[in-house]
Amino acid sequence: LGFAKALKLWAISTLGTRWTYRVLVLPNAPLIDRGPYAMFRHPNYLAVVGEIVGMAFLVSAPVTGVLSFLGFGWLLTRRIAVEDRALGRQ
Repeated sequence: LGFAKALKLWAISTLGTRWTYRVLVLPNAPLIDRGPYAMFRHPNYLAVVGEIVGMAFLVSAPVTGVLSFLGFGWLLTRRIAVEDRALGRQ
């Protein structure tokens, strides 16, 4: 859980003012390719999955953990597809 939180903080701080809940692509702005984005395409979402799994272990909730993982996993795949389209990555 701690690694996931650290990764999320690193991803958000790397994006700085460009981090938002909404999918926004600034015209002519280069993609961020430093920090965790140099290693992972979507490090914040990897961190979210880590948080879900870590929290499920922490509170001994395997069924809820699996259901949360599957539900959020489905939502994240949709979100990633939207972001990739907006960034011109098909």
